[in-house]
Amino acid sequence: MSNNTKIEEDAIDKAISKFESFALKHLKEILTIAPPVIGLSIFLSYFVKQGFYPSFDILQFSSLLIFAFVIGVLLILSIALALAVPGYIYKSILLSHEKTQKKLKLHFIKPDESEDKAQMFFVYRIFIFYPVLLCGLLNWLAAYRFHDHYTPIFLTTPLFISLIFCAISSYKLEFQASSVFALFFTLAVATFMSNFSIITIFLATKESILNIDGEFAQLATVIIGTLFVSLVISVSCIAVLGGIRYLLYACVAFSFVILFYGGVLTSFPSKFVNMLSLGNYTATSLMLTKDFCEIKNFPIEINDKCELTDAYIIWSMGDYTLARVESKAGGTYRFQIQNKYIRAIVRKNSKSDEAKNK
Repeated sequence: MSNNTKIEEDAIDKAISKFESFALKHLKEILTIAPPVIGLSIFLSYFVKQGFYPSFDILQFSSLLIFAFVIGVLLILSIALALAVPGYIYKSILLSHEKTQKKLKLHFIKPDESEDKAQMFFVYRIFIFYPVLLCGLLNWLAAYRFHDHYTPIFLTTPLFISLIFCAISSYKLEFQASSVFALFFTLAVATFMSNFSIITIFLATKESILNIDGEFAQLATVIIGTLFVSLVISVSCIAVLGGIRYLLYACVAFSFVILFYGGVLTSFPSKFVNMLSLGNYTATSLMLTKDFCEIKNFPIEINDKCELTDAYIIWSMGDYTLARVESKAGGTYRFQIQNKYIRAIVRKNSKSDEAKNK
């Protein structure tokens, strides 16, 4: 092992140890402060985006803040788990064979000479990167061109890819029969899970991808994203050689980066507010009281039923509801109305019309 490799490993170990010791030492304070603060930041980002602040102290609703924190953490951990599963499979199946483990560690950790480094990168490409990448690209091609046959392709592609690369790697590295079977099983399960991980990540970032102008640009984004996610998954498989702890830290960091640049974290506050029906949705009807409809100088048209149609609800929790309506006479009006003047908010979803009584 080279001195540079030792220094890098020592630096990583020290950084992780310092982080863990700090977290354990101040665990009580972190668990007390972090959830409401992060939850508040989620709501504040939505308020800043919409340009308002509610008429009540949101800090009073600690359960709401903690719930926002929990959902955000689960989102990050779900992607991290999807990235970590292939690496864990390599760790639990392939590296459980002592001879295979020694041979792999020899290639990955030893190299000082150019031939050893070339062999290391060969093992990395054949064992991990190429199978993951090829499966990801074929999965994308099946979804784009052969969506009618997507399910059988999704299930069978990992088997064929694993068989091909298992044959190549076993021939080049001269594995024993038991190791070859373990390698095939590992590749099949790992590539299947990597496909599932890539799909999960693209579903999470679908909205951001669809907002890109032009079909060609969207396709290019998906292909580049597939390359990047495949690289991340393959790196996580390498990280597992240092232990599960390395794998988890690496995947959480990669998960945060993917969600941030995929626009998921930036759009999460709006989606969370919409999920709780607190705002960020269009109401089919905003039904008002007769007292409010008698106001003559209200600049927005109110129909004979004393209701506003297609009103975009920005926020409805507290004493006031903040909404935006496009006037038939032209222009868009943003207004704040006391909830005592609202009889009901009718919101249409995929199942039925829902009336939220105030």
